[in-house]
Amino acid sequence: MIRFNAKNRFWKHPQKGNGLYENVYVEPTSATVDTNNKRLTVDFQACMEASGLKEVIGTGQLVFTEAHLPTIISNELNEPQEVVSYLMAGGAYLPEKIIDWGWPSFARVQAYFAKESVWTGLEFADSPFIQLAVDWVRYNLAIDGHKILTNDFDYQKAQLR
Repeated sequence: MIRFNAKNRFWKHPQKGNGLYENVYVEPTSATVDTNNKRLTVDFQACMEASGLKEVIGTGQLVFTEAHLPTIISNELNEPQEVVSYLMAGGAYLPEKIIDWGWPSFARVQAYFAKESVWTGLEFADSPFIQLAVDWVRYNLAIDGHKILTNDFDYQKAQLR
C-alpha cells in the first residue's frame, strides 16, 4: 500500500497550532472509481500511532476526472516537453527538471495505480513511470491544505495491514 513517512521523528502540523506529532505517516484510506463519469477519488489521511492506537491528525484528497493538464519537463535543449512523450523517447527523468506538475486525467492516472489495489489498499503500478507517479503525488497531495512535499514526507511502499 502507498505510504509516505515524515522524514523527521516529529512533524509540526501547520494548522493545528503547530502541534508536534511523532512518527507521522500519510496513506490512502479509500479510492472510489466512477467509470460512468470517468472519475477517481482517492482519500488520504495523516496518522500517528501511539500506544498501539492509530490517531488521524489530518486528511486530504486527490480527484481525477476527464480533464488533463500535462506535466511538463525541460528537455536536453531546455525546451518544455510533455513528460510522458519525453520519457517514451528515451529522456531521463529528473524531478528537478519538471516545469509544471500538471494533473493527469482519469484515463492516464489508471496507468499510475495498480488497478486491483483500488479495492485492497492503493499501490503504485509497477511501471517505468513509478517514480514520476510517486513524485506527482508528493508534489500535489495536500493534507489539511498543506502539500506533503513541503512538509518533508518520503514514499515508502507499505505492507497491507
